[in-house]
Amino acid sequence: MNGMQAKKLQLSPSLSLQTLDHLDHDDLVLWIASDERPLKAAAGYVDWRCNGWLSRLVTSGQFRCERGEQLLTLSQGRLRAKRVFLVGLGEQKSFHSRGAEEIGALSAKMLVSAAASDIALGLPGTGDADAHAELLQTVLRTLQQEPRSAKMTAWGPWRKM
Repeated sequence: MNGMQAKKLQLSPSLSLQTLDHLDHDDLVLWIASDERPLKAAAGYVDWRCNGWLSRLVTSGQFRCERGEQLLTLSQGRLRAKRVFLVGLGEQKSFHSRGAEEIGALSAKMLVSAAASDIALGLPGTGDADAHAELLQTVLRTLQQEPRSAKMTAWGPWRKM
């Protein structure tokens, strides 16, 4: 098979704690805006499930959510995913379809560098449907250029795919 092909991109459209608890992937990607308080969408559910763990990373300055900033952290058994990749979006107003392509490419390169192949992609808490679609499509397009295959689930009500 040429390229890193998603064997099957699964959609898990419900953003809920129950859905989070059933995501069976080794890696989870979350996108967070620097002015997103409280955390929303997928990051909000992970934060809730983990008793404010992500909020503490942000408020302590360990992750500032600046545009393109990346942090790989371990879930320490709090989630089924072993690794959690955080990607900063910058300010909410700056996340739109034009900028989503850049963030998606950075995110995919991060996943390739970490040899991730069993991935859940969590919906960001900001941006419109066009920005979300561009983000997801860019991640998929970039990963397809890689020689490994990947199992991926898009977690959240991604629209316009």
